[in-house]
Amino acid sequence: MFYFAMPRLKGIDEFDDRKGKIAFWTMSTAMMLMGLSFGIAGVVQSYVERVLGMGYMVAQSYMRLWMGVTFFLGICFFIGLLIMVTDLLTLRPAKART
Repeated sequence: MFYFAMPRLKGIDEFDDRKGKIAFWTMSTAMMLMGLSFGIAGVVQSYVERVLGMGYMVAQSYMRLWMGVTFFLGICFFIGLLIMVTDLLTLRPAKART
């Protein structure tokens, strides 16, 4: 939506959208994988607590890897967001093709 509205607000007909595509796919992939890692962490927690009968704090140690993966993916999402915001704020018309 932003890549539809911002060029029109700035009066730009054609612009280079490579950074926008990189930002979109970085954020989308990171968000999808974060959901997957949260799901895996939830299954691990349920298995450790309910099937094996261990306590909450023991289950947390088994989930530490997946929470680390989620944190890393959150950083990747934030980097994609920064790329998108800086690209939108510095949007310029595309150079003429020769």
